Amino acid sequence: MEQITINLPKEIALRYNSISEEDRENIEQKLTKIINLELENVRQKSNDKLSELMDEISMKAQARGLTPEILINILNEALDEKRQQASLKLSATMDKASDEAEANGLTPEILESILAEDE
Repeated sequence: MEQITINLPKEIALRYNSISEEDRENIEQKLTKIINLELENVRQKSNDKLSELMDEISMKAQARGLTPEILINILNEALDEKRQQASLKLSATMDKASDEAEANGLTPEILESILAEDE
């Protein structure tokens, strides 16, 4: 368990501090359950607000002519562009590695013989 501080009226704090440890533990268990339920309510309200906002955005987008098919096409185009960029970057990296290897004396023939030894 982790300790937190909660502001309470002075009278309640004095009464709480005057009860037995067992009674305090009992109250703390009950408060833990109550706080947990309240936190779950806050999370649910937040999720509900997010869902409402997403629905509102979806309706506005559809009203402006954005259909699920158009959205999928837009996302696929963006994904294709990212793939092309990654492919170009990988190709450039491989070319650089090949040049470095060759500059350090690793020829295709040497590489082939090394790979043949591993088989």
